[in-house]
Amino acid sequence: AERLSGAVAAAPSELSGSAPAAAAGRILYVVRHAQAEAAAAGQLDRHRPLTAHGRGQAAALAAAVAGGQLAGRPVPVPQLVLASAAVRAEQTARPLAEATGAELWVEPGLYRAGVDDVVELVRLVGAEPAVVAVVGHNPTVEQLVVELAGLAAARQALPGGRGTAAVVVLALPVGSWSQLAPGEAQLLVATRP
Repeated sequence: AERLSGAVAAAPSELSGSAPAAAAGRILYVVRHAQAEAAAAGQLDRHRPLTAHGRGQAAALAAAVAGGQLAGRPVPVPQLVLASAAVRAEQTARPLAEATGAELWVEPGLYRAGVDDVVELVRLVGAEPAVVAVVGHNPTVEQLVVELAGLAAARQALPGGRGTAAVVVLALPVGSWSQLAPGEAQLLVATRP
């Protein structure tokens, strides 16, 4: 793998044909929400909106993904975006869905979900669409990458946690999301706008 301005991308020989890898399996985007405001006095954590910087991160992420390129690598465009119901996650997911034409599902259960909960939700998607994005929170985002791709890939993809608006793209050798299993994912790209 090579590093490109803070990004990690699989070497071309590791991609098995690049972006259209979804034709042979499924592609999962794992996205941490963009930078959020600190909680105001009495404000619930789930109601924290994005900062101006966070809105810029969300817009940059949406534009890059809609353009079919992340870290200089071709990537397929998500057809479905699953987002936590926390304001900051929805504000990260909505521009992504709008820019790509993906359907947006705001899932209240993703707000405090653990890895097993996220995996079960993704399994419920079924056979189609082939490319799905999940927009959520740490530590679950990092733990999900570990669960699906293994510790070595997660360390490569998320050195130091990657921070807000981090995106990891994983290829999964399954014909349906219902077959999603730990340890089978291959890291395609990890970056941050």
